[in-house]
Amino acid sequence: MPHTRILYSALLFFVSLVLFAQNPSTAVFPNLIFPDGKSLKDYTTKGVVLVYGDSSCPACQKAQGQLELRHQKWSAWGYPIVYIALDSDAKNLKQNFGTPPWPVYCDGKSWDSPWVAAADLRGTPTFFALDPQLKIKYEATNVAQMDLWLRTQTSHR
Repeated sequence: MPHTRILYSALLFFVSLVLFAQNPSTAVFPNLIFPDGKSLKDYTTKGVVLVYGDSSCPACQKAQGQLELRHQKWSAWGYPIVYIALDSDAKNLKQNFGTPPWPVYCDGKSWDSPWVAAADLRGTPTFFALDPQLKIKYEATNVAQMDLWLRTQTSHR
């Protein structure tokens, strides 16, 4: 019986992925401007993976480790990572996440950040795959979902 549930869940996931790929969102993400003067578009090649998280969130901590394993591959595919931390304390962010090899932005405003309002977030972590015009191509709630979608978009399956 447990195998049936797993197969059913996997099938449902793949069907939803296929349907989403056939009907991508028409929403366009705002070109966020960061404190270092860079904008979100500055990071796009083929696209960008925009990640929202909080270093005190257990799911975000797990995702951070998984991102470490995938960031080089995603960047090689043309989808570098940009991370927006919803932490209210930059010291905790640094202590919990260190210095990852991708840009991390934190304005210290947590859920009151204008970066959150721009994304219409419902929880963390949240991952957005954006094209060069910042059109939302895919939204995921975990690294595995995003990795699978990116594989379907590249020739590196």
